[in-house]
Amino acid sequence: MKKMKDTREKMYRFRANEEESELIEKKYMLSSCQSMSDFFRQMILYGMVVKYDEKQLDRMSDLIEKISLNFNQIAVRINSTNRSYAEDIAQMKQEMKEIWQLQKSIQLQLQKLKP
Repeated sequence: MKKMKDTREKMYRFRANEEESELIEKKYMLSSCQSMSDFFRQMILYGMVVKYDEKQLDRMSDLIEKISLNFNQIAVRINSTNRSYAEDIAQMKQEMKEIWQLQKSIQLQLQKLKP
């Protein structure tokens, strides 16, 4: 098998402080990369930078919780006066629970990305 010529001719450099360097080393050790160069290339080419507003996510979570509480209060009132909506209410409760769980899951995943 003929060996292909490495066409990587450009070199990139950057500076890191001691704390950043230790974090880089730890992440490199956890990777399956064969070299630090390969690790950096993989991180730059296939990694991602995630920017999000934590306050906005917290606000969204608060609003979802308020909607859920309000919905439950309305559902109790409707259930006590008219039993014909029971299935609809049960379905909406389940959907509200799923939305809340998804939102919490997103927040947890984003928190894991923090260094």
